[in-house]
Amino acid sequence: MEECFKDLLRVSRTNRTLVAVHIERIFEGEFEVGVILALNQRGYVLARMSTEGLPNGVVVGRLRDISRVDTNTRYLRALALLADTKGEWQPWLEGVFACEPSRVGAKTLIHRELLRAKTNEEIATVSGALTEIGLTGFVREVRDDYLDLLVITDEGEEQGHSRVRIKLIERVIRGDRSGEDLRILYLNRRALYQSPDNAGPGKC
Repeated sequence: MEECFKDLLRVSRTNRTLVAVHIERIFEGEFEVGVILALNQRGYVLARMSTEGLPNGVVVGRLRDISRVDTNTRYLRALALLADTKGEWQPWLEGVFACEPSRVGAKTLIHRELLRAKTNEEIATVSGALTEIGLTGFVREVRDDYLDLLVITDEGEEQGHSRVRIKLIERVIRGDRSGEDLRILYLNRRALYQSPDNAGPGKC
């Protein structure tokens, strides 16, 4: 099963063409659109495009979770047209590819993207469907066997620290648009709860 989609994913990476990767094994009816950044024996890294044709972060997934890959569909061509019109996708994609190594080791994909999330101070979401892991927050430490995460709620509040076994993590999303919104809420959380009496003098 891991081998049957590799040729399509390699073409996406080489030609930087859009693919739709269906992951119904994890999320029923869900698929992600983007360009493949990296590929190894077990997983892939996808530069994601939003439904508005805009950059939407990076996801690491497992080949075994893919149920279907679409190429050159009318929907993908429409997204490509939107992306070309808005002008954000290609410069972002060029920057992401500039950070890619020429070769990727068999066990480096999840570690690599977690380390990038830590370095860039991005919000990351880690999940494991079979182990019921689903956490979002800032990566504080990445070791060979575990991850330390400062968990952030949907309201931008600290929920506490969680340590997760790396081998149980099946997917990592970093730098997506919803994560960036959450990061902004977190960085400005004190202002969100500031009372009008303490807000200082106003302007007429």
